[in-house]
Amino acid sequence: MYQIENELRQGKEQWERTFDSFTDIVTLQNTDFCLLKVNKAACATLDLPYEEIIGHHCYELFHGTDEPCLGCPLFETQESFTPCSKEIVHEKLGKTFLVSAAPVFDKLGKIEYIAHVAKDITQWKQMEEHLFISEKMTSIAGLAAGVAHEINTPLSGILQSGQLIRMRLDPAAPVNQEIAAKHNINLSSVQAYFKEQELDYFMDGITSSAVKAAEIIKGLLEFSRPHAGDFSTHNLNNLIQNTLLLAKSDYDLRKRYDIVNITINEEYEENLSDITCVGSEIEQVILNLVRNGVQAMAENINEEHCMHLRTFKTGNIARIEVEDPGPRMDIKTQKQVFNPFFTTKEVGGGTGLGLSVSYAIICEKHHGTIRVKSKPGKGTKFIIELPLT
Repeated sequence: MYQIENELRQGKEQWERTFDSFTDIVTLQNTDFCLLKVNKAACATLDLPYEEIIGHHCYELFHGTDEPCLGCPLFETQESFTPCSKEIVHEKLGKTFLVSAAPVFDKLGKIEYIAHVAKDITQWKQMEEHLFISEKMTSIAGLAAGVAHEINTPLSGILQSGQLIRMRLDPAAPVNQEIAAKHNINLSSVQAYFKEQELDYFMDGITSSAVKAAEIIKGLLEFSRPHAGDFSTHNLNNLIQNTLLLAKSDYDLRKRYDIVNITINEEYEENLSDITCVGSEIEQVILNLVRNGVQAMAENINEEHCMHLRTFKTGNIARIEVEDPGPRMDIKTQKQVFNPFFTTKEVGGGTGLGLSVSYAIICEKHHGTIRVKSKPGKGTKFIIELPLT
């Protein structure tokens, strides 16, 4: 009898050790989502002792809500009596989990409890998204280069024709005076006619539209063209400070967004090692993020206009954070923000290439990572990580 009890006790202890050895969050719940048993990973995630977890509802502790989460696999498991798995984005923790539920039956075939496993797949999803974006950017780069070259030719013709028309209507040019006299034309009267009919205004519109289109094409070419760029050693803090000087002298940011009156808190790690990079390209990325942050803050007129730039070292990685209190991005926007041509700005307000180019510079060329975090009431934070070696 003693031997049987000892074996049972050892078996129970072994099962407890096994249950707690999983790094995934493992819980046993009844059909009302009440927690019957949790492993150590669950306690660590909730930062609560075991005794304060048992007896509470899963959704109450993990999500801070009064009712079960939409799409929870426990619903399907209870209906089908079969295991079920779903990917769930946990807004509160800022992570993505693969959540699995499997029914455990009693002797009568009824569900006694449900085994619930939540595996953190955040990094795997980020890697999957980065690979997807990389493939998409590779395809779009080729298309962009071809389209850009095709459009550049007629744009050049439009701009050159506009310049020639203005030159040949100039009454001060001797050649124009000679030809006008030959045909009994008064160029000054022609100029007056143009002005009264606002034809000069339309000519300016043609030129400015062509110039704007050319700028977009230039952005496409910059996006698609492989840059050799010279890698050299740079102090990351100095690069960021230089970029801020450029941003504050940017005419558009000064006039339209009043960047000079925006508080920018700079927190730099003093002993940060130098990094090997293409300095101008890193400055381009930081400038893109600062410009986006300043524009986002302009949309939130009731928020405090304060941006944060930080650098610090984590292991063998140099980390840059650019944070602003502008409007928060929802999960859908965060997933698309590095896609080429994706923009949340109004039509004509942006090309949607800034962040995709930044992604290419950081991830493809410098073998680093760039990601975004955005939470209600906390604005948006872009995080760049670059290898120190």
